[in-house]
Amino acid sequence: EGFEGSLANWRPISSTLSLRDGGTTGDGIPYIVLEYIEGVWITEYCRARNLSVRERLRLFLPVCSAADYAHRHFVVHRDIK
Repeated sequence: EGFEGSLANWRPISSTLSLRDGGTTGDGIPYIVLEYIEGVWITEYCRARNLSVRERLRLFLPVCSAADYAHRHFVVHRDIK
């Protein structure tokens, strides 16, 4: 199927995250460009709201699940806030 076929079938992890571009470099290295979403560090978010451990886990577990999904589908990302 190749990279272009995989890219055509790619679905974002979140409905708020959109695929901006993708292709292959001159050296044949595949890439995708995702929308940048402004945000704060999850620890900062939790601290500002004085969240309990239970509330923090409820917030953090979906983040772990999304990161796991991304990694299993070979999505390379930068920081996850």
